[in-house]
Amino acid sequence: MILFVGLITAGMAYYLQETGGKTASYQLASVSCEIHEEFNGQTKTSIKVQNTSNVPVYIRVRLVSYWQTPSGKIAGRSSPPLTIKPGTGWTAAEEGDNTWIYSKPVEPNEETGNLLGANLMPTEDAEGYIPVVKVLAEAIQVDAVQDAWKWNPSE
Repeated sequence: MILFVGLITAGMAYYLQETGGKTASYQLASVSCEIHEEFNGQTKTSIKVQNTSNVPVYIRVRLVSYWQTPSGKIAGRSSPPLTIKPGTGWTAAEEGDNTWIYSKPVEPNEETGNLLGANLMPTEDAEGYIPVVKVLAEAIQVDAVQDAWKWNPSE
């Protein structure tokens, strides 16, 4: 019996060595993104988002605006209005909430088109308050966008 088990073991070892056994390897998805803005001191002229993930993703951007005092503190007043005509490939997530989704998947290390096709960003008001626009970006794997963001890319 011991001889029989030894022969089977040796036979399997020889078979695996000769056939070059297959190894399965998997890479976990890592999802992240990076914002690239151009600001000329008065106006944002470009907002693009780079996919820094290792998988294709959809990108969503939210613009948050507020007034700042000349001394740099946040002013307690209504947010300045943002009027944006989005660039090619961008779609409003919901009307009026300043959230935009790039309608095409973005491959790893690639970036979206410019969100700012044409914009009317607020300017300094009569009391010297300065408008500030913060850009927040998110990335999500292509397969998860419908469930997580309740957005259908084919629409």
